[in-house]
Amino acid sequence: MGLKTSFDRSELPQDLAAITHFPPVSDHLTPPAQQANSHYTPFPLTTRKIILSDETLGEAARFEMLASRYDCIIGSSPYINSLVRIVSRINGIFLAAREGKQASYQLCCYNDFLNESPPPTTNKGTVGISRLESFGLNEINRDVFNASRCACQMANIETKLLDSGLPSTITPSFILSLHSTLSAIYSPGVSAGLRNHDFSAPRPIQGESIYRPPSPLELPVFLKDLAAFINDSKLSPSIKGALVHYQTEATKMFSSHTEQLNCALLIGLWQNAGKSSFAECG
Repeated sequence: MGLKTSFDRSELPQDLAAITHFPPVSDHLTPPAQQANSHYTPFPLTTRKIILSDETLGEAARFEMLASRYDCIIGSSPYINSLVRIVSRINGIFLAAREGKQASYQLCCYNDFLNESPPPTTNKGTVGISRLESFGLNEINRDVFNASRCACQMANIETKLLDSGLPSTITPSFILSLHSTLSAIYSPGVSAGLRNHDFSAPRPIQGESIYRPPSPLELPVFLKDLAAFINDSKLSPSIKGALVHYQTEATKMFSSHTEQLNCALLIGLWQNAGKSSFAECG
């Protein structure tokens, strides 16, 4: 049976049409800054009609079926709690690596164990190197120890999102709060929030185009648009998550920890859409 395509190239948005001509043909008589189509600037998601090819929709559907199948396998396992923790911890280690930090899976395991059985004189969540060394783990690298704690904390955030998902209505303040939480994990004491510095306009090379992120003054509008897109878009969670990831990267909305934020949002979107079956199959 043939597929009826939903992708009409005559409806290609103008900003995407410009990309198909990227980079523009150089005009040696015109200064680069004045050449037509010499700049690409991110656009709000809610103001564009997003058209996907059948190929893209098919790949997204196949991915979601596979992901749901594995979710169900994990969800129906008698070891669900351990499996969810393992998957979340591995992802936490990966996200720590994205920040250039080396985490240890072994230290994550010990950290979890000690957090769940703290001594009477120690508050939960304050596992130190001295307690780990009591297990015979000597000469622990402090950077690896700190990265491992970050991975554990990220895993805890993911597990909570798998349990409850995102709020029914996403607000800009929620996204900022989530980013602030992640920043406190990976960069304690460093201020979080929207990027507050501008990118100096790059000097164009003859015949090349310039990518120009929005200024910090425009970012609150983009953040509001992002929240509205998450709430109102009827796209599947994987496609919506991909576009959220694109938008935060394209606008350079945050100076750091964008990967962690996007990952947390995607897990919440997946859970809110009922695609995750950890709870349903368990």
